[in-house]
Amino acid sequence: MHQQLCDPGEFLCHDHVTCVSQSWLCDGDPDCPDQSDESLDTCPEEVEIKCALNHIACLGSSSCVHLSQVCNGVVDCPDGFDEGGHCQELLPSCQRLNCQFKCAMVRNATRCYCEDGFEVTEDGRSCKGKYEM
Repeated sequence: MHQQLCDPGEFLCHDHVTCVSQSWLCDGDPDCPDQSDESLDTCPEEVEIKCALNHIACLGSSSCVHLSQVCNGVVDCPDGFDEGGHCQELLPSCQRLNCQFKCAMVRNATRCYCEDGFEVTEDGRSCKGKYEM
């Protein structure tokens, strides 16, 4: 197995294949297939930048952008993390996800998101009110 090299500001999952944004480390939401971005050996006592629901952190800064601003043709992150080649490459994957609301294409992954005040359910596609049980 060859080792994947990640872009600056990205974390190489312990599977040595998947790269995820360092801003996703230790956020309580496993992004690596092996969940190594949430493991005890990865997560220090202090927590990285937390962004509001339906927002992601820009690489290398403390800025957060709404998922609707990712791949919209306008650079919102200081480093341009929200735009780039991944937008076109991941479009078919986003369409296959069949999200209830909308899909965002973030570097190495696609993910559904919901209207503000709603969050994605366990199925990864449907939306529910943030305070619904």
